[in-house]
Amino acid sequence: MKFFISSVLIISIIVFLATYNLPLLLYNRITSELEAPENKVPTGLIIEYSDGTLLYSPKTVWRDYDEIPQILKDSVIASEDRRFYRHSGVDLKGILRSLFVIITTDEIQGGSTITQQLARTLYLTTERTWRRKLKEIMIALWLEQKYSKEEILEMYINSVYLGNGIYGFPAAARYYFKKSLDDLNPLEIAMLVATLRSPERANPLKELNAQFTKIVLNKMKEADIITEEEFQKYLQFLGKERIYAYEEAKEHLDVDLFWMIVTDLKDLGFDLALLRNGFRVRTTLDRNMQRLLMENIDKKIWLVLSWNTQPVV
Repeated sequence: MKFFISSVLIISIIVFLATYNLPLLLYNRITSELEAPENKVPTGLIIEYSDGTLLYSPKTVWRDYDEIPQILKDSVIASEDRRFYRHSGVDLKGILRSLFVIITTDEIQGGSTITQQLARTLYLTTERTWRRKLKEIMIALWLEQKYSKEEILEMYINSVYLGNGIYGFPAAARYYFKKSLDDLNPLEIAMLVATLRSPERANPLKELNAQFTKIVLNKMKEADIITEEEFQKYLQFLGKERIYAYEEAKEHLDVDLFWMIVTDLKDLGFDLALLRNGFRVRTTLDRNMQRLLMENIDKKIWLVLSWNTQPVV
């Protein structure tokens, strides 16, 4: 009965939308006030103390399309969206598959193209509802109208979330492997692509990454990105790759403070597209005072932890 009611409801909505031309109205309503995507990508803002010493450096590194290794572009497409160059932002087959899951399980799953994922990254929350899915589809269609496939793929590779506060493959290569994007081997690329499936649960620091990496390697083999011999070799090395989880040394910065500074810059009329390119901001914060404050906080935390770890009598 639940399946029947859900089916009738969805079919009714589709007929209603088609009859009254609502898709166009919804499209215009959702996309009419969207900011340009270059203003929405994670920023590369550099923040300094009052004396010019570093307070915060970005975890994002932007690479132009032509600077991105072809094997990475091919691997992302093979794993995430094989029909990327043949659809207009939304893959009908994927949508129908997702619709079937919605009807049978009441869950929102699958069907998202690279363009839809980019729309979600730049403009939407992570909630899994049909309303968000509808917005995701409309924004994906809008992106495809305004930007080329190459521009969309460039934005995706540079801005997608890859766990541990890292946005974009260039920054992830530096963080997880202490390498530039150009120096990654196919196995390391597969490990990063596998992270897309669950950035916090399946990044290269997690055991689950190996399971997803096998899937990505297989898709790379099917797309002739790697050979059968290479596939078998990388399976043997899987789990033995050295992971650095490397991050440039920097002082701790409260996330709220960072976004407060970004908001102030926007209010002053600065274009956030400039910020991703290493825009520098010098604050009035005193480095020594900040250090003393953090040391005091650390002492308080240590005292609380020491009280909570006393043996129970």
